[in-house]
Amino acid sequence: MTIGLDAEAPLAAWPDGAGRRDAVLEAAAELFADRGYDAVTMRQVAQAAGMLSGSLHHHFPSKDALFAEVQARALAALEAQVAGAAAAQSGPWARLGAALGAHIRGVEGARAALHAPAPARREALARRLSARRQDYEARIEALVAE
Repeated sequence: MTIGLDAEAPLAAWPDGAGRRDAVLEAAAELFADRGYDAVTMRQVAQAAGMLSGSLHHHFPSKDALFAEVQARALAALEAQVAGAAAAQSGPWARLGAALGAHIRGVEGARAALHAPAPARREALARRLSARRQDYEARIEALVAE
């Protein structure tokens, strides 16, 4: 994932609203994957996204909220890719093959977001992320059962 914007550009050159939020999420995904949750600060994320740390808190009230959104967006994109690939096929084996292929490509493409482990000491956050992943895994299991 890349933010596609020059981090040295003045803030006025950065997109507003959703574009700025996307830039934050992409920067955070890379930082979490490279350094791990505990080693990343909100200030570092803000700097990587080209904004002031106070502005970051406008979009995300905490690092946990930011991490959860990074994970949720990556998983939602993966789910959409897998569902779309499976739906485009007619037989159960073809659906399973297409879904697994989309899963592999999607996981490779979202490395930064999906491979950043949740901090173990943040039990509520870990449970929330685990529940979402279990839902996704259940969809894959349903394709296998089919």
